[in-house]
Amino acid sequence: MINIQALRNEGVPQSRIVKFLISRPSTLIISTVKFKDIVHEVKGMGFDHYKNTFLIAIIAITAMTKSTWESKLNAYRKWGWSEDEILNAFKIHPACMTFSEKKISTTTDYLVNQMGVSSLLIAKCPVILSYSLEKRIIPRISVHRILTDKGLMKDKISLYTILQMGRESFLDKFIIKFEQQAPELLKVLRFMSPSGQRTLMRICWLM
Repeated sequence: MINIQALRNEGVPQSRIVKFLISRPSTLIISTVKFKDIVHEVKGMGFDHYKNTFLIAIIAITAMTKSTWESKLNAYRKWGWSEDEILNAFKIHPACMTFSEKKISTTTDYLVNQMGVSSLLIAKCPVILSYSLEKRIIPRISVHRILTDKGLMKDKISLYTILQMGRESFLDKFIIKFEQQAPELLKVLRFMSPSGQRTLMRICWLM
């Protein structure tokens, strides 16, 4: 209750506190001194207490030791991220500090060294790192590359847009639309979840 009151004192909306209590009660049972220190730290980073990212940041920090936190920082520093860029990425998508060092390295390596994406672009859109490399990133970028090489992509579209759009929207905009001109795009089926496969097969059958 003291920790909950600490959130109230910072102006966190009651509705968010209730959801926080239900979804992550373990975060609230740490010592009051430690919890208040973390709340103060998150506030000092510039997080808006009205937004959900404020509580996600608290969860991220309480979930690991100082040494683990430093290891995550080093994982991003290796890709040329400055301290300010790491902090900004954390403020945009706090969960980026909960990813394993292997995931950070593997995903960033693919995007930077194989796709030529600037690591600083990833720093501005850290949510990209939350996506599955095998099931989302590689298939979608491969589809976009095929369409670009064939001259079928008339409008310039950002990497962020390609990766963040819903599955059905992606199927409609990038695969079904070009099924006749680029039938090889259907190979993306094997990378999709069973539900995504069924959706595409049903739509193609109705065409």
